[in-house]
Amino acid sequence: LDSGDGYGGGGGGHHSQEVIDAHDDWDPEDDEPEDDAVSWTTPIVETVAIRAEGVDDLTGEFRAHREYLLESGEHADQVRQRYAEEIRTLLREDVHALLEDELAAAGGIDDLAEAVRQGETDPYSIASDILEPVEACVDELRVDGE
Repeated sequence: LDSGDGYGGGGGGHHSQEVIDAHDDWDPEDDEPEDDAVSWTTPIVETVAIRAEGVDDLTGEFRAHREYLLESGEHADQVRQRYAEEIRTLLREDVHALLEDELAAAGGIDDLAEAVRQGETDPYSIASDILEPVEACVDELRVDGE
């Protein structure tokens, strides 16, 4: 949906290049922890399972890692990220179903693809036309919700 922020379809065209351009200046060193930040270094723990050697050390490192995750806030971040991805997945599925209904109402994907093949229209116009009523509905909800 086009909210004017460059992430929608109503403005004509896709945002792929915009996303690429926005990440051109990414530097992997920016993801390195600050010098004073606490970070986790994965230990190497030698074990011999058939003799149960090192198992206590290994489980101790598991406990230490869990404690680090909780104290550093990384566990909360991971949980939040999982929920965010679950929400995104549910929204994608629901929006996909809504758009499939719009496609069917517009004659079905095969007829639309044939119209493109025949040169009667183009995929971008079709996408814009299909999204138009959905965007109008979202815009109406925003206005009503203010």
